[in-house]
Amino acid sequence: MTPLKNLQIWLRTEGCDGIVVPSTDIFLSEFAPPSERRLEWLSGFTGSTGIAIVTPSKAALFLDGRYFNQGLDETNGSAFEVHPVGWDQRRNWLQNHLQAGEQLHIDRRLHSILDSRQWFDQCARAGVRAKFVDKHPIDDLWCAARPPRFDPDIQDYPTRFAGTSREAKLDRVAHDLKIEAWAGLLVADPEDVSWLLNVRGSRESVVVDAGEWHIVPAARSRLLVYADGTAEWFVDEERVDSELRTALPDHVSICRPSRLPERLASCEADGPVAANLRTTPAILGDAVPHQSRLRDSELVARLRWVKNSVEIEGARRAHIEDAVAVIRLMAELATGKFASANEFDVAMCIESYRRENPLYVGPSMPAMSAAGLSGAQAHYVPKRAGSRKLSDHPIYWLDSGGQYFGGTTDNTVTLALGAPSRVHVETHTLVMRGFIALTTSCFPMGMTGCHLYATARHPLWNQGLDFGHGTGHGVGNFLNIHEGPTISRDPSPLSAVPIEAGVIMSNEPGFYAAGDFGMRIESHMLVVPADHGGFLAFATISRLPIDPKLVDFSMLLPAERQWLADYHTVVLADVGPRLDAFSRHWLEKLVQCFVANSPGTSIQARF
Repeated sequence: MTPLKNLQIWLRTEGCDGIVVPSTDIFLSEFAPPSERRLEWLSGFTGSTGIAIVTPSKAALFLDGRYFNQGLDETNGSAFEVHPVGWDQRRNWLQNHLQAGEQLHIDRRLHSILDSRQWFDQCARAGVRAKFVDKHPIDDLWCAARPPRFDPDIQDYPTRFAGTSREAKLDRVAHDLKIEAWAGLLVADPEDVSWLLNVRGSRESVVVDAGEWHIVPAARSRLLVYADGTAEWFVDEERVDSELRTALPDHVSICRPSRLPERLASCEADGPVAANLRTTPAILGDAVPHQSRLRDSELVARLRWVKNSVEIEGARRAHIEDAVAVIRLMAELATGKFASANEFDVAMCIESYRRENPLYVGPSMPAMSAAGLSGAQAHYVPKRAGSRKLSDHPIYWLDSGGQYFGGTTDNTVTLALGAPSRVHVETHTLVMRGFIALTTSCFPMGMTGCHLYATARHPLWNQGLDFGHGTGHGVGNFLNIHEGPTISRDPSPLSAVPIEAGVIMSNEPGFYAAGDFGMRIESHMLVVPADHGGFLAFATISRLPIDPKLVDFSMLLPAERQWLADYHTVVLADVGPRLDAFSRHWLEKLVQCFVANSPGTSIQARF
């Protein structure tokens, strides 16, 4: 019997009208560890984010543009309907499949305060009732085959990588609490806790098999910071490295996680309590006795997104280290070494090349290694069985990255491994023009990701083309490759905030032809002050080349051709001395191609 049938039997037995199954865990992680992937167990969908609604007779899976086609493939033949993600779609589905007054069960542990409020509102608008519960039936139905609980040890993240001491960060938070007259701040997001306390999950948190979704090296714990500067860290003490326990300031105490609700209630007695409503589970928000005294604050997240000079230099070093492995692979792919290989073979290979670097800790993401038809799925991750051969199609792209102490990488390269068609070259050139347009853009301070959304898309839009994922996202420091702010179409807590100097963001336009091929170019950019007062600009800090075989230079403006020449000259200067002779020779020839097609007119490029 399938997991879905088991859940539906439970629903009928318990008289439950419907239930929500999210991809998140109790820490609301974007990338939940294997033992917390209830949605994957239920549906077979292996992407990182999604949500399902299940009734005793029907089931629907709601996915964003990155995963829609993948969801169709992975649930093919099952009872799941697949729909685009969005509140309108979910509300319409509820109206069509639940009767007026029926109840939809929602686990308060797996949804944020903000998300729970939206579910309550949408259920009311659909004519059904939201019933919030503290346990999910899948936890009992998923028995023997469930992976073991994931709780890696927690270690110090030295100031030489973090750039600012934990004492200084806590002082800054306490200062803001006093200004706001708040009694305390609940830091519920493990990524925020990790940044604020300068701690990280141990190495085991990122060492995973090729093709497996990575687990962010965050300290899975919570923190309560008080206005007087003291803090309570809610974590199992045995998981905290002994040297780290000794290094913690006297005003930071370790408490059992089970004590957090009572400490929240006690704190609220002294005044309003703040929390990030987007990243705090609803069950913790409900622990605050008087909800009118619960304030919304993204203070720690906003501070985390802006990198200091040490973090910026660490990111630059990480990109050079990472480029050594990726350029070696690109050179070998271009010369036919992997002619008989499949997508999974290459994913394994890039992981092995990275591991030759003693500074490499683990992958920042699963290697998205996609040939031809596979590449039409924007977040395709190959499996050991059933991967396509690279020789099946001339177009291949690889989206991968590494975790290095001091920096995190996440880049995509698209290569022509055979003779590309005219459509392939023209489309890739349009994607590349959008990529250059964004990285060379200059914009007034105060602009948000929503404002910049169109910049990388105009060349594609002019030809009636588009892509179904965001254009960019913030990047963590030995943390999640995905953080705020984002460059995306619709206003959200991540895309409607001003972009600030010091933020590191991705730049990743692409195009995906359903049933044919896909392509993407992705690099990281640092937000820097522009030459004009009151304006900001981007400086590309990634160091991976673009395949000139997929570039039609006649479609480019002189400034675009010069940017390509200047960028690739910098790539050769920064990475070339680190490469083996074979890879360096291949890179030199590639760079010469871009230099030969440049107008030779200097531009003010930032790298």
